[in-house]
Amino acid sequence: MESKIKILVLGIGQSNFLNQLYGGLKEISNDFIFSIDKFKHISEEDDNENYSIFDKKHNFEKIEVSRLNKIISILHFSKTSFFWKIFFFELSQTRKLKGIREKLVLYATHKYRYEKYIKPLNIDILHFHFCIPENLIYLHFVDSNTKVICSFWGSDLYRNHGASNSFYLEQALKKATKITVQTSEMELVLKAKYGHFFAEKIQNIRFTLHPEIYKNIDKFKNDDEMLNAFKNKYSIELNKKTILVGHNAFSENNHFKIIHELLKLPKHLLNDIVVILHLSYGGTNEYIKVLKEEIEKINDLKFILITDFLNPIETAKLRIISNIMIHMPISDALSGAMTELLYAGNTLITAGWLPYGILRRNGVQFLEIERFNQIPFTVEKILKNNDLVTNKNREQIRAFLFPDTTTSDWLKLLKTVYGN
Repeated sequence: MESKIKILVLGIGQSNFLNQLYGGLKEISNDFIFSIDKFKHISEEDDNENYSIFDKKHNFEKIEVSRLNKIISILHFSKTSFFWKIFFFELSQTRKLKGIREKLVLYATHKYRYEKYIKPLNIDILHFHFCIPENLIYLHFVDSNTKVICSFWGSDLYRNHGASNSFYLEQALKKATKITVQTSEMELVLKAKYGHFFAEKIQNIRFTLHPEIYKNIDKFKNDDEMLNAFKNKYSIELNKKTILVGHNAFSENNHFKIIHELLKLPKHLLNDIVVILHLSYGGTNEYIKVLKEEIEKINDLKFILITDFLNPIETAKLRIISNIMIHMPISDALSGAMTELLYAGNTLITAGWLPYGILRRNGVQFLEIERFNQIPFTVEKILKNNDLVTNKNREQIRAFLFPDTTTSDWLKLLKTVYGN
């Protein structure tokens, strides 16, 4: 019997991407054993079905390292060139010696954990997700024979800058066998930030979508009774058009800027719309508090704040009943919320600075604007011309983003990396 390929997932352990990716692979292949470090279910609920995707769960950073082992580890680490690269880099950044020492101890401790607990697992492929320096520390200590995939998600590439980020990412990515990005635009940014010598390692490959949400969109698309019940649950008036602003509670969604522009709509249109803010995850309590306080001061426009975690059925209903979505974050790769809304046949307004060329190249229709002050005119035009809403996006999204395509691509990648 041929042995299975053992894959250890490191970096970020966020369930809403990883369950879909590895769950899809398990559905079409029995060749893998998946284990994960720091698994985090995004709903913060215990979900045994989702946990079962991974054969073993670890939390290596929770393993205590004694003071003696830290001392021994840093002594061994000091004999490596990487130790001195860190030392002189941090010194060049005018960091205080105490801070440099703490950084070196951090890396030495990770080196100890990697050699003591991870390396003995005899993993075939290490798969790092969300590539920021703190998520890739273990990668610095793998040997040249270790197979490694590094996957950028989007904001890890677009929102992390500076000399420190560049130094540690460049050092880590040199150890990668393959580096994945979701779009060709992301590939260009990666090469510009970290070097064109990574070009041969880079592969464009989309994350696998959550099929349950799309199946439920198909199921409930024309079920007025169920959709009206969802609206009633959240006090959304049945006769009003709905505008979904952003897709989570992170301030990077630019909620305030978008709301400010919506208030410039003519009075009669303000009376005809409801603005929905879905804030079930992300952000800080302070930001959400300020957002709620500001919204309470507005009398001219009705707001609905959804803070419940929505399961795939409820998420599908939200996408269906959201006539318009305004999605203008600081950066993004390929938001699932956005593609779900488009699949449901609704209208997307997004920002020209976002790298959504892959949608256009695959025939998906949406509206782009360059500045926030174009929001009132664009929304008014949509509300007056319902023909701007298209149902043609459904088949286009199925063709290039559904698991039939993406899961097969990931399977090929893993088999290729394993066989190298």
